Amino acid sequence: MATRKSTKIDDLYAKGDVREDGLMVHDRYLMQKKTPAESKKPWDYCKVAATAPDDEALNSVAGSTCPLLKT
Repeated sequence: MATRKSTKIDDLYAKGDVREDGLMVHDRYLMQKKTPAESKKPWDYCKVAATAPDDEALNSVAGSTCPLLKT
């Protein structure tokens, strides 16, 4: 588990870190549906409207309710 917590996750599907409580933290995105004029391809439906950095999107380690952190 120590190796997992010290390894930065950076692959095709996810980018982030694993905190002391085992939670993976990463940026969160607010998506907005594109208008038909904005869409360029059949699968092109959404655009990023806002980004919430990982430290703002989740509780801090100090605010965690994980019992493993309380020991």
